[in-house]
Amino acid sequence: MFVVSNDTDAKAKFMSLVEHTPFRYIDAGELKNARTVERMTLLSGELGQRYGYFPRMNYKLLGEAWTLGQNDHLGSLIAGKQS
Repeated sequence: MFVVSNDTDAKAKFMSLVEHTPFRYIDAGELKNARTVERMTLLSGELGQRYGYFPRMNYKLLGEAWTLGQNDHLGSLIAGKQS
């Protein structure tokens, strides 16, 4: 579940209230990101219906935490750090 809000205190309180539920809640940033999250939901529903997975379809975020590597020449640009 993506959680968006401009009120960081309210978002933190909500996250603490739902931390023991079976769902995974992700802080998706400010309220302006709700437009993108809503469109992702529509896309997920359309693809699920098209390929026969609806309503059992969702997003899965994959990846590892990124750290600046010794041989990474673009890392400083990506991380916004000066080298």
